[in-house]
Amino acid sequence: MRFAGWSALVFALVASSSTVEAQGARERARDLFVEGVEHLAAEEHDEAIEALEEARELYATASIHFNLGLAYRAVRRYVDGIDAFERYLVAVGDSGDPARVDEARRYMRSMRAGLGRVRLDIAPASARVEIDGQPVARDTERLELDPGTHRVRATAAGHLDADQTFEVGAGSDTLVQLSLESAEHSGELAVDVSPDEAEVRVDGRPLGTGDRTLSLSVGLHEVEAEHRGDVERAEVEILENETLSLSLSVQPKRRRRTIALTIVAAILVGAAAGVGGYFARNPRTEDPLQPPLGVVTTALGSSR
Repeated sequence: MRFAGWSALVFALVASSSTVEAQGARERARDLFVEGVEHLAAEEHDEAIEALEEARELYATASIHFNLGLAYRAVRRYVDGIDAFERYLVAVGDSGDPARVDEARRYMRSMRAGLGRVRLDIAPASARVEIDGQPVARDTERLELDPGTHRVRATAAGHLDADQTFEVGAGSDTLVQLSLESAEHSGELAVDVSPDEAEVRVDGRPLGTGDRTLSLSVGLHEVEAEHRGDVERAEVEILENETLSLSLSVQPKRRRRTIALTIVAAILVGAAAGVGGYFARNPRTEDPLQPPLGVVTTALGSSR
């Protein structure tokens, strides 16, 4: 009986502790939810996403899902936005506000139309593939991605790792091909680039920015370092089981100074038309502004 009494007491203490922790998590989630809504109303979308994602981890509700969908949509993270609105629809079920449910479905349709379709052609077929750091199932041939720049990386036993960046357009079809080279006969290339932000490419393949040591197949390779449109190139020969060092310093070309001097001269003589002509020849395009987004501010835990 004494043992049973102690057991009941321990169980009660654990249950009480769990309840306190749950209440604390809910209160913290509520604060983060309010913070996220304020950021969203101020069109500070990245800050809204950070706060709402943390709130969702602590205590997920329909309102958090809906507002995250709005924030993701605003920054063109369509895959995450669709997922957030799908979670919202599951959370509200049949009791959701019809107007909000229709709004969520409308946003989902528009975001799906904005995704790009990507077809993968990776060799060997046994390669492990990641896109933007996330693993891709081995038998995946097609997937949908947000518009913008992405990076694919592939690894396979007995082969050299490889990666490359690719662009995805809204509603477009993109073929991504990557063939891994055999590692049976390879050497290393230690690349020292300046400035550190310069991108390194070998045989046209982007391999990251800054200094790095690369495993390459034996033979001739073209190495490039690019920074802000300026490129330095070198051809190297890789020998088996040896390490070759290479330094590439990217210097700004005269054309950049010429453009800058032209603009300064135009300003000094008051030739505003000349400056306008320069920018007319080099237009800056902007995405059209989206209409104001509605913000759900129902109480935490509400079904709406």
